[in-house]
Amino acid sequence: MLLQSLYQISEFNSSGEEFSATISFNPDHDIFKGHFPGQPVVPGVCLIHIVKELANMISGKQMLLQKGNSVKFLQLIDPRKGPEVIIKGKYSGKDESGMTISATISNEEAAFFKFKGLFT
Repeated sequence: MLLQSLYQISEFNSSGEEFSATISFNPDHDIFKGHFPGQPVVPGVCLIHIVKELANMISGKQMLLQKGNSVKFLQLIDPRKGPEVIIKGKYSGKDESGMTISATISNEEAAFFKFKGLFT
């Protein structure tokens, strides 16, 4: 679980079939020593994992990513320059067959990541 070490959630809301979260990255996390030295970037796989952890929060159980229908990395996230981002999304099919999530990670200036996938 990356929550509490790589990032922290300062705000989380889920209503109807929509959710939002404000998260802050820890620019001193060890992952940034190797990705990349002197120019840290949040790894794309960590962004996918964050969406998975939000899916866990929404569903109340451990979810697995079954299919990433659309995964787009639009811009790099440098945790030193803008450690706080907002995740907004929608979900459907919150049942035994799985849950489809569409999410965007952005800040006031840019969108960094767009995702649509199925979790079971």
